[in-house]
Amino acid sequence: MQSSVKTNQSEHVGRSQIDLPAEDRLCSRYPTYSRIIWWAMIGLTLALLIAFCPVAIIRAVNDQGGTDFPEFYDAGKHLSEHGVTKPGSMAAYYLPSIDALWVIVASMPLAMASCVWYIIGSVGWIGSLLAIHKYILVDMDESLRREALAVAALVTLPLALDGLCLGAFHTLMLWWWIAGLGRVSQGRDISGGILLGLAVWIKLLPALGIAYLMLKGKWKAVIVAGLSVIVVNGVLCMSAFGPRGTRDAHVAWMNRDAAGTIALLLNEEGGVAEQRVTNQSMLAVLRRVLTQFGVSSDLDLNWMDAARNQAAIGHVNSAHLRLVYVAFSGTLLLLLIGPFLRDSGRTLSATRWPTEIALVVASSLWFSPIAPSYHPIVMAPVLAILFARGSFRPLGILALALWILAMSGHAWPMARAFGHVLWLTMILGGMLVWSSTREMQVPAPIPVWRKRIVGRVEKWRGGLGATSQ
Repeated sequence: MQSSVKTNQSEHVGRSQIDLPAEDRLCSRYPTYSRIIWWAMIGLTLALLIAFCPVAIIRAVNDQGGTDFPEFYDAGKHLSEHGVTKPGSMAAYYLPSIDALWVIVASMPLAMASCVWYIIGSVGWIGSLLAIHKYILVDMDESLRREALAVAALVTLPLALDGLCLGAFHTLMLWWWIAGLGRVSQGRDISGGILLGLAVWIKLLPALGIAYLMLKGKWKAVIVAGLSVIVVNGVLCMSAFGPRGTRDAHVAWMNRDAAGTIALLLNEEGGVAEQRVTNQSMLAVLRRVLTQFGVSSDLDLNWMDAARNQAAIGHVNSAHLRLVYVAFSGTLLLLLIGPFLRDSGRTLSATRWPTEIALVVASSLWFSPIAPSYHPIVMAPVLAILFARGSFRPLGILALALWILAMSGHAWPMARAFGHVLWLTMILGGMLVWSSTREMQVPAPIPVWRKRIVGRVEKWRGGLGATSQ
């Protein structure tokens, strides 16, 4: 009997715990510890979401703290009063129908509108976490799912709060994107396609998800997602602009705004707004480091311009910058995403889908021309999987350390100028690929410090139980 048990255990040596069959999966050895961190995450998340709501409202009303909400709000006001989009508005980066969405928001007083928008964004963040729990952390013990999700949620919460206070809607995109691809992975192509279409409509970046489903041969979901974008965008535009105005708005958007940021960063030799050091996109980082574009000769510079000047170590022209950008993008595609494009959607295992979905979602951070401070929340699915596979052992500890290093680098302007978030998140993506393709050994024993903490908690709980009796 003992030899039989040993044989069964040895069959799973070298396999990640997330990939083990249900009856042989490893789980959190201390469920009490998992429950503590789970409820701590829920309590802290809700408390901070409530606490930061006044901050978002004050910023919006006073147009302070770098918030984008007043500009979106003014775009909606302008459209409702003049019937055309506001020239030069930040809303022009998105589909024309986004202006129509802001007409609805701008129908309320500014303070009320910012509060409502903050609540909507908060729902998007909570929905994103629930989607990670349901579609990414699958086929594992519930205590391990909660443990991994709680840690991933806590370490990304500051970025989510930052985005919410800035009036962004990245949390909605993340929620619909994960839920859409997750539903498709479970065979629900129609509902999944609709959610993915909504994600593409509100932000465009999830079009990477449509391309991914095309490679997987999930054509029904691709068609549904495409139709969802067309219908939502068309209905809102027709209601706001009318038939002729809808056509004119889309023509202007295609000619002026659709690829404007990429072309500007590649070709403009003077200073452009998106070369600022807070932009951690690949193209912006390459422009800052490899070119002298936008370097200022002024002696009295703010900290961002000074860091940008010091980071300019190269002297390539726009043509060479384009070649380097294409080479970097192609290499990243091959190294991080290529290994996951071999299997079709029909042959993909239930445990392989979450890894691929997490990687596709994270790739929006690397391929987007704009990646401000809150964009790395798309790394939450990657972190959750790495924590689940490592479960606070070497892999999980390394992932946590790299993430803390990436976040602490925000305090150093030069780290931002050289794209510290970009490179460290790429390493985390590489760790996800490595942990999925390489045979991993059975996790190491529980650390002594963790045993002591959980032992004291269990002793404390036992004492409370004895007192109550």
